Amino acid sequence: VYNDKKFRELNKRSKTNSYIFFIRVYLKRIFQTIKIRNYKKAFIHRSLFPYYFYNQYPFLEKLAFQLCDHIVIDFWDAVWVGNKKLVDNTVKYAHKVSVVNDFLYDYFNKIHNNVFLFSIGINKSHYVIKKNYDLASPKCITMAYTGLPVHTKKMFDLLDDVFKKLSLEFKLKMILISAENYSHPNVEIIHHKFDLQTFFKLLTKADIGIYAVEDNVYSRGKLSMKTLDYASCGLPQICSPFGLSPYFK
Repeated sequence: VYNDKKFRELNKRSKTNSYIFFIRVYLKRIFQTIKIRNYKKAFIHRSLFPYYFYNQYPFLEKLAFQLCDHIVIDFWDAVWVGNKKLVDNTVKYAHKVSVVNDFLYDYFNKIHNNVFLFSIGINKSHYVIKKNYDLASPKCITMAYTGLPVHTKKMFDLLDDVFKKLSLEFKLKMILISAENYSHPNVEIIHHKFDLQTFFKLLTKADIGIYAVEDNVYSRGKLSMKTLDYASCGLPQICSPFGLSPYFK
């Protein structure tokens, strides 16, 4: 239904192309939504369509609610930051609302009477467990970070002063698993693109995992997958105290 690459290409050409693209997607989504009547339950992540023409009313969610007796709408982001009215109206057409952390639970529990925690699960059988916790050198710390390039930059911006101070006493290295490399004057970057065959073993080579984000509504509404990755391979981690799994308590 929705092809990110195609949309970005169309959006570069003209807004008209984007509108035509969304109209085609919307029409296709209508027929897909009608098929919900053939099922006893339907699980919807966030919404059925991100760009309604009247952007405060969830037409397709209302249609789904009328056709199916058990609609679950799932959230693992504070998506109301972009359009609070639309999100609040969307959950009116859910029999249940599932969320991934306490922050989201507190928000949706105020506007819906059937909200439950449905935290992200992972398959731990893929993970390599870290066994050696000795530093390779008393004066060297190897960190690990995995994430999108835009999040990598934000993390380095947030921790810039920390890295400067630490580099006065320690040699800092970072195993960076991301689509793009990055450079920092106080940290030696060891860059790897994500590869399922090497990802889990790379994490165990670090001394500590890093998760650093700004304290805002968007960050508090997330559930950081990287922290689950660190924990599942036994890697100690330093994390911002929000956007974490409720099981980290």
